Amino acid sequence: MSEALLTINNLCLYTESSHLLKGISLSIDEGSRWAIVGESGAGKTLTMHAISGILPNHISRTGEIYLGSNRKNLLNEQSDKSNEIAIILQDSIDALNPYLTISQQWKLLSELYGNADPDFKLLTDTLKSYNFHNPNEIIHKLPTQLSGGMRQRISIAFSLSKPCRLLICDEPTTSLDTISQRKTIELILDKCNEHALTLLYITHNLAIAKSICSHVAIMRNGEIVEQGHVTKVFENPCHSYTKKLLTETQKLWQIPTENI
Repeated sequence: MSEALLTINNLCLYTESSHLLKGISLSIDEGSRWAIVGESGAGKTLTMHAISGILPNHISRTGEIYLGSNRKNLLNEQSDKSNEIAIILQDSIDALNPYLTISQQWKLLSELYGNADPDFKLLTDTLKSYNFHNPNEIIHKLPTQLSGGMRQRISIAFSLSKPCRLLICDEPTTSLDTISQRKTIELILDKCNEHALTLLYITHNLAIAKSICSHVAIMRNGEIVEQGHVTKVFENPCHSYTKKLLTETQKLWQIPTENI
């Protein structure tokens, strides 16, 4: 039986005027693939921020977050997560500095990880493996000179440049066209397989959740209303909100093409 890599117990986030997350609890086994699904404002990204330690200071928090057998509550020990978690953000512009070339950002990232002498050959070789045919030219460009799909592949390369155990993807394909979406998801899954990573994929797309993940948690208004194996949840949903999401998705798929 697999050991839980990520355990969240009764996570609550709140400000003076709002209760943002209301007792989130989740246990994710090492090597598994989980999706968190919900509409905008459900609390998916806030959950990711809490796990990865990038919550704004004005948000108060209670609860527990553990990684593996380490019983330190990482909700309060933010720095201990750096070697365990990699994050791919929704918009690559948020992940990359628009004013620095790719090589300049690689240099800063290398220094952050303690390498004073950045390995640019490693960077170009990595970009080749991410289907860039001219990496020696790409690394001297600014992110704004590249397409959204290219930026997203670079941000993935940066995110996975240091070994990790848990990969969190926060709607990484939302801003991409259909072909780029497929290629990005395939790239993420390839890297998960290659490095035996545990995946937490945040999305509002039920089809993506069902196709790439083994388990799913359905979020609404800061709460997880249903969770379990994707087949069980999608084929026999228990909560009315899950049923509504599935019904609305089916209606969308059934729209006649002449109405689009």
